[in-house]
Amino acid sequence: MIFTGKLFYQIVHTIKGLIMKKLLPIIITLFIYTCGGKSSTGVAEDQIAYRADHKIFIESLLELNSELNADTLEARITKKLVIIDATEYYQISKVSLNNLGLSNLPPSINYLDSLTTLDISNNQLADLPNAICSLDIIDGTNFLFNDNLLCDASILPPCIIEIVDFTKQNCDTDYDEEDFQFIQEFIIINDIDSISTEIFDNVTWVPSDSINDYSQHVLRIKKIEWNDKNISKIPEQIGFLDSLHWLELENNLIDTIPGTIGSLLSLEYLQLYNNKLTYLPESIGYLKDLRELYIHDNNLDTLSFSFEALTSLSEFWVQKNNLTSLPSSLCDLIDVSLPASAFYYYENNICILEDACNRSINEQICSED
Repeated sequence: MIFTGKLFYQIVHTIKGLIMKKLLPIIITLFIYTCGGKSSTGVAEDQIAYRADHKIFIESLLELNSELNADTLEARITKKLVIIDATEYYQISKVSLNNLGLSNLPPSINYLDSLTTLDISNNQLADLPNAICSLDIIDGTNFLFNDNLLCDASILPPCIIEIVDFTKQNCDTDYDEEDFQFIQEFIIINDIDSISTEIFDNVTWVPSDSINDYSQHVLRIKKIEWNDKNISKIPEQIGFLDSLHWLELENNLIDTIPGTIGSLLSLEYLQLYNNKLTYLPESIGYLKDLRELYIHDNNLDTLSFSFEALTSLSEFWVQKNNLTSLPSSLCDLIDVSLPASAFYYYENNICILEDACNRSINEQICSED
């Protein structure tokens, strides 16, 4: 068949029209999809960035934990879309970092101010940044942090100390419950949360022979050194510390010592000097192992406890108080178990020889009358 030029043109034009009619809907669909038809703003999903501060957290976490890769982390993040200054961003709402072998958590964790869930359980975390305390979820059930290495209270943030259960950490040891309760009560009544880690840092814990139900050795307090801490109160729970050997509370604002101190039958060294004490409980006289007692530079006007059982006392400083006499039980101790050269009582108001155990009153503060 022979086609004329005009007829050939008409046939080609017809075929072209049929092809375009079928392909046009497909082309339009592809165009809409690739140009952001799914977004009201026309921005493709993979072009939306994280909020700048949330991105800092992601980058810091990856930098601190080389074993963690970006794809794994992205899969553990739940995010939501937010609009800031007419621009869409992703904001982190949930983070599930459990079982990732993490050893560090960056301080920028506090940038995640919209977190509803944080799971950092079953990792290798031995410490947490103080910044974590600013998160609202810390004291709730959506903060999961068990099965880590959070075993040393002296380096943990205050908010973690308040809620941690050491039996649920991967620790070889656990703190004695009553000893730990004393520390927490001490921090509360003195309103010193801001230095609570420093308080723990000046406590010496030693393993006892006791083992708890989790096969952990129980730690007991042996030594406390809380001098120059602006302390004013000592809780009754101090009587729990029956393994305490050494107690330093000098240079503070303490005006009262609870009678429960008499339960510290292992106590050997007691420093209470330069406080505001006006009275000491009779139970001080129960401390049969006490070897050194420093109560100078206070406002004591009497020694109301007996020295009869304090036969281990080898050093006693009580100078610069308001004493007018020394108890006879102390007189009986001097030169028997307490060397006279280790007994300091000058600058009191003991002005009668008999009231000074018949010892010198030359360095007392006495009126000329």
